[in-house]
Amino acid sequence: MTDYLIAAAIIAASAAGGYAGLMHKKASNIEVEDEQYHTFEEVLEGVKLYIVEQSKDDNISADMSDAEMEKRRLRKVALKNHLKMAPNGVRESKLVVKDLIRKWILGNLPIEKVYEFIGMNGESEPTDNIMFEIMMYKYQQEYGVNAFTHWMEKYKLYKPKHPVGIARKDAEAYYITPAEFESTYHQEKITLSDDEAVDIFSTLVYERYTGWGILDTLGEMDINGYNIGVSGSLMGSARQDNESNPDSVSTATNSLWVYFRSNYIHLQFLDFGSLEEIRRVTQLMIRWGNPGPLTAKKGYMINTMHDKSRILAIRPNAGESWGVFVRKFSLDIKSPEELIIKKGVTGGEICAKLIEYLMIGQVTIAVTGRQGSGKTTLMKAFISYVPDDMFCCPPRMTDDVIASKIWTKDDIKGAIEESGYELTEELLNQTILDMEDMAPLNDCQDYEWDFVNGSIKNAYEEILARHGWIKTPGWRLQTGPVDRASRR
Repeated sequence: MTDYLIAAAIIAASAAGGYAGLMHKKASNIEVEDEQYHTFEEVLEGVKLYIVEQSKDDNISADMSDAEMEKRRLRKVALKNHLKMAPNGVRESKLVVKDLIRKWILGNLPIEKVYEFIGMNGESEPTDNIMFEIMMYKYQQEYGVNAFTHWMEKYKLYKPKHPVGIARKDAEAYYITPAEFESTYHQEKITLSDDEAVDIFSTLVYERYTGWGILDTLGEMDINGYNIGVSGSLMGSARQDNESNPDSVSTATNSLWVYFRSNYIHLQFLDFGSLEEIRRVTQLMIRWGNPGPLTAKKGYMINTMHDKSRILAIRPNAGESWGVFVRKFSLDIKSPEELIIKKGVTGGEICAKLIEYLMIGQVTIAVTGRQGSGKTTLMKAFISYVPDDMFCCPPRMTDDVIASKIWTKDDIKGAIEESGYELTEELLNQTILDMEDMAPLNDCQDYEWDFVNGSIKNAYEEILARHGWIKTPGWRLQTGPVDRASRR
């Protein structure tokens, strides 16, 4: 009996020792798992593997009921759809993917490591790219999609400066230097909670995983547009030594411009890091609607993005480098009176009344003007003057008017994607034949792309001839510094 008890004690001690060793080994493995993510690239690779595992269909057990299997299958289908739509900038899908990334971070990185990655561990400082994400994160909590606008207005960053490079003595330029940006960041005295730090790091990982890089957050803002991959030196840093802004810099990778208050402002403090990153972002942004790839033979492409923004993407050899030109259009609507009758304008009441009578009289109107002069804004204002017994049928490439969202009447006709017609001419011809009471509302901005193809000489003649405006007397309204209406 004594031998039996001794043997049992030995076995129990061995089991306890084995269990302790196993737990120690597991603890050691967990520690190794945490410590293996020393760089951002390692974190990115870990996130990729995790999301691939989450989207697989092979983790359905035979022990599950039919209802459970169907529920899990639908979740997988929804996840795959979100992963497909997120690179197009669809906000709902982006949030789903970011939530997956957030779960991975919480399960694999200690919070101290997160603070280290975003440069807020007390031993280092965030890079300018991360500072911008932190700044916009805080501003979005209060201002939403107007965060960027409030930041620009608060610090008067939209004001002109001395130009960089060769320019006239009295010339002006628009840019924000790294020193100016960092000054605004430090003035904010931002502190983050643990949850906010994880949110920001999740955004940074998403931007590199399937997002638009440093442009991703800016692309969600209510702004007029932005360009990337333009006006930068491929040979390296192009620095302009001047007393006013000695730290001004322009390279191919920090070539991000935002269209703000009718001016393109160079955000010199943001940098894509490499030309390869610009190429990746360009290919993602142009893919909505599957228009096909950019190739050496097809060096540029015009498309409409999911939010109806207009995009032109270009690549070598059509351009020196990869680049994107995006024009966004908001839903804020102003009446013609608000646009025309204001301080400094003489006879604004007459001009506004003239537009109203032209619309009531169903007179063809050509709206022209330089880029950013307010053509689309004025045309959106025209809608308020369309009589109740008429309807509007905007053809393709006039999605920037977004008539289907701002029209308050019941007789609105959809855009060409909903009409079944593929070409503007087909829709116009059929509309003219079938409907005598069409309100002429057509944004000619899209034909400015003809200038890219070199047909600048006959661009306006082609526009007017295509719509019969040369043969038919009409009115031409030109927007710009001096608004005027002239008989054509």
